[in-house]
Amino acid sequence: MRSKTLTFVISSLFLLLWPAISQAENAQSQTSNKYADITNRFSIGSDEAPVTIDLFYAPTCPHCRRFFNDHLKILQEEYVDTQKLKIIFHDISLNPATHIISYLLHCQNHGYKFEIAKIILNSQTKWIYAQKPIEEIKRIFKLAGYSDQLIESCLNDRDLQTHLSYIFFKETEKYNIQAVPKLYINDEEFEDIFDIEALQNKLDSLL
Repeated sequence: MRSKTLTFVISSLFLLLWPAISQAENAQSQTSNKYADITNRFSIGSDEAPVTIDLFYAPTCPHCRRFFNDHLKILQEEYVDTQKLKIIFHDISLNPATHIISYLLHCQNHGYKFEIAKIILNSQTKWIYAQKPIEEIKRIFKLAGYSDQLIESCLNDRDLQTHLSYIFFKETEKYNIQAVPKLYINDEEFEDIFDIEALQNKLDSLL
């Protein structure tokens, strides 16, 4: 059911945003310099690591929160901190709340996106069920050092939003994202994402 629901949501969003995506594709030459360093991704670990994980997640996804809380610490301690593994996080924007999170997280190229993402996921139930979830999301970013002016600037940058939407759907198509979390190891899908022992065995086999 989770996969079917997400597939429907992604397909619906693609149809709604196709004009904007097409416009972004046609305007890449004009915006490439302005947004050359802006993506929907962030990473931890060395660029020289022999193994790379691509993890697709959504801030509203409880399974993603479970992966962050249960398995990420182990991966960091045993593989990332020992220069064996690089993890690239791709956030999937599915609804107004996750759109806002994505715009705020990626409108600035700072070095603490991972820390903010962890806070967003760990406080997931608090802001999702808040009376004003958008205001609660803004509050989290303010605690991370964002000013009111920066927040409004990020949320009102239509070119940025079009750019990120274009990247999001291109990556969704490339990696066939129908449900999250989804994990690739060196560009090969790994399905037993919640079996930490199987994940460790797979990583060890590549080292």
